[in-house]
Amino acid sequence: MVPILFHPAYEAALPEGHRFPMRKYGRLAEVLSERGLAPGGFLRPEPADADLIALAHDRAYVDAVFAAAVPPGIERTIGFHVDAGVAARSRASSGGTLAAA
Repeated sequence: MVPILFHPAYEAALPEGHRFPMRKYGRLAEVLSERGLAPGGFLRPEPADADLIALAHDRAYVDAVFAAAVPPGIERTIGFHVDAGVAARSRASSGGTLAAA
């Protein structure tokens, strides 16, 4: 069986009515479990560190995300207020992508 990766941090809290369907990540894990499609459970990926993520993104941006200090103009561009939960989600998502590769 192919391992299935999931991290609780994939689902960061967003304001009510936000256009991004963040709940889809947790809901997918629930549906897979409910339908018996994840009999071995889920592997929890290690969150990626700043050095690894900086291989693909500008280092100043990575540092700002990790510190939850992204300038408001960039937050508007990406569509998220970057708080600790969104920063953790970014790290977990990157780690999961690398683990699946």
